[in-house]
Amino acid sequence: MFLRDTSLPATEAMKRVASALLLAGALSIAGPTAQAGTITLDFSFICDNCVRGDPTYASAFGSFSYSSTLTGVLDYADLTSFDLDLPEDGDTFDLAFERSGTIFDYFAYDTITNEFVQGTVADDPDFLSSAASGLTAGYFFTPTGFDEYGGGGAEGSYTSIEITPVSAGAPEPASFALVASALLGLGALRCRKRRS
Repeated sequence: MFLRDTSLPATEAMKRVASALLLAGALSIAGPTAQAGTITLDFSFICDNCVRGDPTYASAFGSFSYSSTLTGVLDYADLTSFDLDLPEDGDTFDLAFERSGTIFDYFAYDTITNEFVQGTVADDPDFLSSAASGLTAGYFFTPTGFDEYGGGGAEGSYTSIEITPVSAGAPEPASFALVASALLGLGALRCRKRRS
């Protein structure tokens, strides 16, 4: 036996059920995508007291960005931006360099543990690497130091890697539009109800 609210006509009860289902559907669709956007992280290879007694000297630093819909271990192909600065000689590298036909490319960042993942490039352990053909330009970051090829030919060491968030994913405009259309639909149903 089903209980029914007899204070509402059957058509009014159906309108309320339809309204609730419309809102629930819109929110369930918008929910998973509401946080889609771009995540940007800064990173620094810190060398404690390596240079001029500075306890937080960055031997190298940079940033990278990726879509917040990605999880797990990312590589260069997953990035939307990347830059690396070597302050000792002023050389910089970016995603355009990495995508220009380089060799020895290695980038692995784990979104779950928030750390670079060590791999092997040319039989050496690496955290980051990318080099132009003939090693005329590029960089190799091992677990304790780095080498730059071409440019200023910087070499350096580090004792830790710091990764800090700059921005988190922002809601996509489509998510706002979906929720707004659901709310407009509910408003239209209410107006229609008042007229009848």
